[in-house]
Amino acid sequence: MKKLFTIIILLLAVKSYSQSGSQSYYKRVFDNKGFAKWHGNSISSDQQEFSWGVPAHMEALSLMYEKTKDTMYANTLIRCIGNTIDRRDDLRFTTLNWPAISDYRGESGAAWSTNRYNDTAYIGKPYSHVVHSANITYPMAKFAAMVKHDPAIQGIQYTSSGRYSGQTYSVIAYDLIQKIKE
Repeated sequence: MKKLFTIIILLLAVKSYSQSGSQSYYKRVFDNKGFAKWHGNSISSDQQEFSWGVPAHMEALSLMYEKTKDTMYANTLIRCIGNTIDRRDDLRFTTLNWPAISDYRGESGAAWSTNRYNDTAYIGKPYSHVVHSANITYPMAKFAAMVKHDPAIQGIQYTSSGRYSGQTYSVIAYDLIQKIKE
């Protein structure tokens, strides 16, 4: 929770500071705190991390890329996005060989469900909260829009591992748009 709070404060600071002068101080703080890194794909089957923490991190990376145009942030964001999509309720089996998550209706869809907020936490069927899907897909949509509107970055190739390995930013943006629509 402390890390999430720090990320949110940092987002607000970066956003307000970006309206004036140099951003080197905020970039240095962001990087030194380790927020510019994604420490690999999550191995936890717990979906709670996708409720608030991961979306805040993706939004922070999106803002850092938008303001600095440093592809380090875009590449970290892409890796994080790929892991997040792989963990979607209906894709978990095909991407990670984990059982798909079915919600309280017995359906598995394009969402990130959790049973964290049930009357007794973690007891009962998972539920897909609209706010979580909105938080998760917003940074994806923002990145896709940045790529769509900047021809100079559309041909950049993502060379790291994961879902989007070897694909150009343009192809990744197109896939993100399709996943968001789902």
